[in-house]
Amino acid sequence: MPDSLGHEQKDAETFASWGIDYLKYDNCNNGDLKPMKRGDMHSALWADKLGNSWRTIMDINDSWESMVSRVDQNEVYAEHARPGS
Repeated sequence: MPDSLGHEQKDAETFASWGIDYLKYDNCNNGDLKPMKRGDMHSALWADKLGNSWRTIMDINDSWESMVSRVDQNEVYAEHARPGS
């Protein structure tokens, strides 16, 4: 939600108190803050300490070229891909 920016911890705690145990955060509605101001863009390098599912690259589209390019882009993160990561 747009109003979550800067309140992620409080919002996550509130949702957890309601019994919600899965949240998805992205960098949308970020007030034009560059992701690097909020944290390292390469979530595959640090996200396993915070969650169990994260995005490493941009959206895929319905084409072979898009799929292959995403595989190539993710190859650098292969050593970080494991259960729980």
